[in-house]
Amino acid sequence: MKLLISRDQRQDEYGSVSFGIVVRADLSAEEKSAISKYGFSKLVLFETPEPEQLIEKKGFLASIISTQRDFWNESLRVSSLEGGARFQYHSISEVLEVEHAIRAAVIDFKRMLDAAAGFGGEEVIEI
Repeated sequence: MKLLISRDQRQDEYGSVSFGIVVRADLSAEEKSAISKYGFSKLVLFETPEPEQLIEKKGFLASIISTQRDFWNESLRVSSLEGGARFQYHSISEVLEVEHAIRAAVIDFKRMLDAAAGFGGEEVIEI
């Protein structure tokens, strides 16, 4: 599995800049087969924080900005990895936090895929 991350920034007609990332995964045939076999396609890897979480973390103003309709993001599911998913924010720090969280989630998912493929055997751990 390869995780591809594209970054961009946009400026609206009022001069306001927003930052975005598009995440997409290049999946092998074996990974696609395992996702189908184990029913992982609906698994949620990342969800945009709820407004209440943003209020606690960054204050009321951040919750208003981050929950504006144009900047509210869907969750990232395994099924959307291959086609790609876009996340857009006003703050570059939010984008970096999201990118970090998505990277960690995809790494954990890859571990889970590998573990599922290896079930049915035995492992000896020398201590």
